[in-house]
Amino acid sequence: MNKLRKLMLVLIIAAVFPTATVLAWQSRNTPTNVDGWAHESYRDAAVDYVLLTYEELIGLQIPSSWETLNLTPWGWYGSSIIQYASDGWTVKVTYPVVPNPICTVEIEYTGEVSFHWKGTVDQDGNVVEMDFAVVQ
Repeated sequence: MNKLRKLMLVLIIAAVFPTATVLAWQSRNTPTNVDGWAHESYRDAAVDYVLLTYEELIGLQIPSSWETLNLTPWGWYGSSIIQYASDGWTVKVTYPVVPNPICTVEIEYTGEVSFHWKGTVDQDGNVVEMDFAVVQ
């Protein structure tokens, strides 16, 4: 009976250890920053770019606080998606989990002037626009 208990204990540990390891890895690799640059910095760089680039957006207010949501699907590895929302703004930052990532940022704003913007932001704050459309 003692051998059977030992065997069951070994099997339980063998089954639980990989699961615990994966969960710990995922938790550790869903960082609050990307190589020292906070996700908020990517969001802010893109929002600043849009507000400084388009005259029709003059006067839009940047929210003072954002609701943050991790949209990374469970079990998804290699990239993460963080969404920020507030006062008609929705900003999604998608980034690969690699050193020196270039993040994709999508901004949607619904208000007096509604628009959609998509671009990339690197760790130096350089913004490259891919798409901009005012929504009627």
